[in-house]
Amino acid sequence: MNSHKPLSRKCRRSCLETAAGLLSRRDHASAELAVKLRDRGFTEDEVSDTIEKLEESGYLSDARFAESYARELTTQRFMGNFGAVMKMRQRGVDESLARDAVDAASENMPELQRAKDLLDRKFASRGELDEKLLRRAAGLLKRKGYASETIRKAMKYLKTSTNDDTVIDDTEY
Repeated sequence: MNSHKPLSRKCRRSCLETAAGLLSRRDHASAELAVKLRDRGFTEDEVSDTIEKLEESGYLSDARFAESYARELTTQRFMGNFGAVMKMRQRGVDESLARDAVDAASENMPELQRAKDLLDRKFASRGELDEKLLRRAAGLLKRKGYASETIRKAMKYLKTSTNDDTVIDDTEY
């Protein structure tokens, strides 16, 4: 799956230079950076030495990445706690570090508030809510990784915020 052509040792950039270039674009988790470096043809020894040097010098920090990415996922992408943790795990962040970072980010904007804000943005201006629209709203929250209890409460909120007479069977959500 390596899409980069191998260059001679003399011509190619060093592993550290390549890593620095990747980090100059955005922060990375150490596992994510290691995969990218291996994909570019660097040996396991080169990659592990580079990761170690970057961590020691403070240029690479899983904790800093986790905090930043958790804030982005929760406040900008309106993801639920479970969804944010899973997204962070895909980037190579340790599960306990991901949970701690999401919990810290959720202090500023709790999960239920994020769900309500997301529903307001997507569905509040649609007027009368029919059953199909309610299912779409619940599906959106599920895909974003919200807890079932949060989805149920957010759906009640959506229903009451539209002030129509549609009866919601909240056992479905």
